[in-house]
Amino acid sequence: MAEQDATTVREARSIWTWLFNPFRYIAGGPALSLGLAAIAAAGLVAYFGRARFDGVLDFHTQGEPPFGLAVADGLINWIVMVVLLWAGGRLVSSTRFRALDLLGTQALARWPMAIAALAVLLPGYQRFSLELMGHVADPEFLMEIVSVQAVLAIVVVLLMVIWMVALMYNGFAVSCNLSGGKALGIFVPAIIVGEVISNLLIYRLLPGFFASAGA
Repeated sequence: MAEQDATTVREARSIWTWLFNPFRYIAGGPALSLGLAAIAAAGLVAYFGRARFDGVLDFHTQGEPPFGLAVADGLINWIVMVVLLWAGGRLVSSTRFRALDLLGTQALARWPMAIAALAVLLPGYQRFSLELMGHVADPEFLMEIVSVQAVLAIVVVLLMVIWMVALMYNGFAVSCNLSGGKALGIFVPAIIVGEVISNLLIYRLLPGFFASAGA
């Protein structure tokens, strides 16, 4: 009986690790390949849902963005965080670490956003977002158009963002051999600075780039 209980505990821990810290099993090139595929897939789904990942932690419906923008958003968010975490890791880590591991873990950490993108495809949420864009300043109208599907989509998106942040932190900690205060002391400021930088790049750089490319 005790042996069976121990096996159950090990299995539960293994599932938890795969969900929140898969980087103990996969990193480097394989994580990078899977992560880039997930970023591209999330961008593709977001495009059909008329949404954008317009910041490291942001996901909003915005009319009908060009397909290239929807994918580029995710790549910018990923690169910004990699650069900031790499710089922070080099500053405080007492051991050497590979940039490839950080690239891979941070890319793979963004895969829950593909689920978030799927959530906003729900018809109820699509109707809600379209109506909301025309009545942003009318809170009473907001209560009239909200639906179960809209609430469900919003909850799923919030949960996926939280899951992504947990994966980003664990990926950073594993890649840079950090834990505790040192890891948090770098990760939290990096998230805040990354949010600002990614917003600036996405709203200032990308529109001009795609406008010149289409000219």
